[in-house]
Amino acid sequence: MPDLVIGTKGIGHDTSVALVDQSGNVLYALTGERFSNVKHDNTFPFACFDTIKEIIEKENLGSVRFAVLSNDPLHNIKARLFTLIKDVLPSDMASLIENSILSALPDLLTAQDRDVFMNSIQSQFHLEKDQKIVIEWIQRALWGYQRDCRILNKLQGLFPDSEIFTTTHHMAHAASAYYPSGFDRSAILCIDGYGENETITLCEGTKAGIHILNSSSLPHSIGILYEIMTEFLGFHGFSDAYKVMGMAAYGEPRFTHLFNQLGQVEEDGTFRLNLGALLLPNEIEKPWSTRCLALSPKLQKILGGPRGEGEPITQTHYDIANSFQRFVEDIGVALAKSLRTQLPDCDSLCLAGGVALNGLMNQRIFKEAGFKNIFIQPAASDDGLSLGAALAVVAEKYGRPPVERVKNMFLGPERDKDESYQEIERLGLHYTCPNDPAATVAELLAQGHVIARYSGRSEFGPRALGNRSILASPLKAEMKDIINARIKHREPFRPFAPACLAEDVSSFFDADEDAEYMLLICQVREDKKHLLPAVVHADGTARVQSVKKDSNPGFYNIISAFKEITGIPVVINTSFNVNGEAIVETPLDAIECFLYTDIDYLLIEDRLISKKDNEDKRIIEPAETFLSRRRDRFLSHYPREENFYPSLNSSLTLPASCLSENGLLRKWISSPDLNCSRKRSSV
Repeated sequence: MPDLVIGTKGIGHDTSVALVDQSGNVLYALTGERFSNVKHDNTFPFACFDTIKEIIEKENLGSVRFAVLSNDPLHNIKARLFTLIKDVLPSDMASLIENSILSALPDLLTAQDRDVFMNSIQSQFHLEKDQKIVIEWIQRALWGYQRDCRILNKLQGLFPDSEIFTTTHHMAHAASAYYPSGFDRSAILCIDGYGENETITLCEGTKAGIHILNSSSLPHSIGILYEIMTEFLGFHGFSDAYKVMGMAAYGEPRFTHLFNQLGQVEEDGTFRLNLGALLLPNEIEKPWSTRCLALSPKLQKILGGPRGEGEPITQTHYDIANSFQRFVEDIGVALAKSLRTQLPDCDSLCLAGGVALNGLMNQRIFKEAGFKNIFIQPAASDDGLSLGAALAVVAEKYGRPPVERVKNMFLGPERDKDESYQEIERLGLHYTCPNDPAATVAELLAQGHVIARYSGRSEFGPRALGNRSILASPLKAEMKDIINARIKHREPFRPFAPACLAEDVSSFFDADEDAEYMLLICQVREDKKHLLPAVVHADGTARVQSVKKDSNPGFYNIISAFKEITGIPVVINTSFNVNGEAIVETPLDAIECFLYTDIDYLLIEDRLISKKDNEDKRIIEPAETFLSRRRDRFLSHYPREENFYPSLNSSLTLPASCLSENGLLRKWISSPDLNCSRKRSSV
């Protein structure tokens, strides 16, 4: 029986779980939001763990030898807290406090322990008024340490016979991009809001492993700055960043000169923000949230003030989006060029981190940074950390895993077809069983119908790649507005992605057949734009998906049949969900989304359901009521018992534990009487 490795992003946004075998083969990867229907779910992924454990047993995959968390609580204290303390206190006092904290960590098991320790710090060290903020920083850092310990203890309880490890946030990002890339040697660029303390990390991946070249640290974060600008434009700072990218196509770069003053890439490859006239630090929140930065009143005034939620979007807002997007692209290119300079004989580049979902930046990096090959982790945001953490353990414990290009990202669970059939029968839906589903769907698409497809294993990452997708014809411009208004219920400026047969990609787009994951936004060929009006964005670009027959034959056959009818090897592909909902995961999720929206047909496995034949089954209810359906099912099946995010005054206890050094990983040692069992409710 082979050894298995479990990786998890167990805290913070986009929690996930990945299962890898000892050879580095990725078996499964699941995100918490697909179960809970809470976008970017930040709670411990109980449902993912339960599902993975059931799969291991059902498929007799092996035994879990190692489990790893993609967050290092000790690094969080050493790199983040201690850096801040050194900025405020004299060096001798800072060193004494640091040593006190490190000595006390194994005994800081409860809120009471923490309070006693904080009282001793305050009585021992007489801090000046402007130094008092250090007390709050230590208090919050220790709370975070205890939270992480609870999660590690839970991991030990789930896998009592396994060794438990932690790895740093950016090391997990780097591993998630490099090991599935297929490159023997590669430069690696990790760029996001922040990990424990790092915001950008430049690495080299070789047969010897991953070597960090240099890092940028808080508050110097392009990811946090993007969130702040997203909020300034009237959207949710974290989850709506892609809207700014979509808006950019409608604007002009008239504010670029301002944004260029905000920061730059230094000669050594580090990124620095220029705090002062245009950008201000927020000292109180500095270590703990994305609010560590703020636009100065001067800059806000020049930009015309923030847009309120729901207020009209003006041309000024589009110009701000365009100008800021260009600034971000320039920074990304400069970082990649720095890597190229540091590794002049390395032709390949890997990208990971939430900012690596910015397809416009990625395309410019690919075209301008000097690398011949590029691989971007499809789950580039924090959901991919679970995969990277697992692969980092395989690399260290079993030797470097074979570097083979990941075959596809259909890494979720595959529901039994009978489950789909039973839901159809239970709900009394009328359906047909076409002899050739691909040809039937292609004909319906050519007629102008919108069709949802549910088939096989779900995708890992934020993009629907054909198995949980809404499909439509790109031949008429109005199709974009139809889907935005009638089905997705989202802003009209947001574009849709074209899915194209791999062998035809270069004929229609400035891309090649390896653009499988919608991570490069490229130009549409000038002579093809008039053929694809529904997917050509205002700036002439498209976020293309290359579809290969060996990766997804069912989806490939649909596009191929559409090409036979229309002569065009492209269809619209957007995620199978409504605005505010995670991509559908189960057959019931898919059927309910179909019945709630104006989608014309649902192809669920090999059965075709027509809306026209099931008008009496439509779901008509307020949006929030509909969105709560999946959430309520989740909560009834996976009750959230443990409180991993207690208040600062919480008195929850921890078993005796400590952290020990072990190479790139850190081993978790817990008490032998640990008991973290959890009963699963009946359904």
